[in-house]
Amino acid sequence: MATIFMSFIHEEEFEVLLVRSFIHTVLDYKVESFMSSDPSIMYAGEDWMAKIFGKLKNTKVLLSMLSAVSVTRPWINFEAGAAWMKDTKVIPVCFRGLTIAQLPKPYSSLQAVDISTHEGACTSLIRSLIT
Repeated sequence: MATIFMSFIHEEEFEVLLVRSFIHTVLDYKVESFMSSDPSIMYAGEDWMAKIFGKLKNTKVLLSMLSAVSVTRPWINFEAGAAWMKDTKVIPVCFRGLTIAQLPKPYSSLQAVDISTHEGACTSLIRSLIT
């Protein structure tokens, strides 16, 4: 199973927590995930940027959680670019109304998932994580 880095903006943390819970439940917790906002992973006093860079270096899959708002944010794009440059699988995950057809370059060059559909959430996303 993969180690997953979940890239998102903090305003959308609730939905990302739901996706993370779904992934862990379906995969029976056989996958490790990283969210910088998780208090059980990121501790007070830690160098948060060093922790994020370390996790990016070692992750197998980066889920880029993309909405119409987050796709324009520099940090989301920075994390995706860092992962992409080291040949980590980057999966654009569309939600909050953003569709695959609306993805800008370079995200539109990657096979994306729209989790607003049953097929996107249950089939495409999970299958992409276990292969």
